[in-house]
Amino acid sequence: MNIRSTRSNLARARMIRSARRSRGSRLYSRNNSASTNNTNKVNSSSSTTKSKQIALYEKVEKSANAVTNSIKNMLEIAKKTEITDKDKQKMISEVKDFVANYNNVHSASNEAAGGSDPYFEVQVGKVTTEYKAGLEKIGITISKSGELTVDSKKLEAADFEDIKSVFCKEDGYGTEISERFSAIQESAASTVNLLDRLYGTSTYNKYGNTSYYGGNYGSYGDYDNTYGGSIYNGKYYGNYNSWG
Repeated sequence: MNIRSTRSNLARARMIRSARRSRGSRLYSRNNSASTNNTNKVNSSSSTTKSKQIALYEKVEKSANAVTNSIKNMLEIAKKTEITDKDKQKMISEVKDFVANYNNVHSASNEAAGGSDPYFEVQVGKVTTEYKAGLEKIGITISKSGELTVDSKKLEAADFEDIKSVFCKEDGYGTEISERFSAIQESAASTVNLLDRLYGTSTYNKYGNTSYYGGNYGSYGDYDNTYGGSIYNGKYYGNYNSWG
């Protein structure tokens, strides 16, 4: 049994049950004016929980999008036939932004999962570890917790071709990690949409995606089984080994 995956599932089950309780509390308060004070206390607590949950997934979505944008920007710079000092500085800036947003997704994913998120650990962490040597050559190291650390002096002194080799090589680290973060972004957006609907707000319709990880949302089916094995159990994540 995968203990981390089980713990992650339990955390998500609690989150969904919290959403259902919040929705039920609002319905109750509309029809039972005699219990207004108690209901207000429940709603206040539920509102705080709701806001935190949605904020975490919005952070994941925003930061994952920033990661893919940094990769795109680096690829555009690498296409130039003549590289100026300004181009190199821009590349270095994008690498630093990449690391910062990578870490944002890592921390928010773990917090949302109630521990170490199995998808991030198995898929994102795995591919990053495969390129460990190249990353370290330009000043990026992987901590025991899975976050990235940048040695700014080493990165700034790195050969431009070495940076390109890590992030801009065809079918290399940049391509692989961008695919994963793009999928994370889409799944996080769908999760925010789902939570908004569970809480009765329905304010988040950016992607217009109503297929929530195989769950039966339209008829308010079994929310506890909505997420499967990971908070990112969407198009790409039903199987942690789907990328090989």
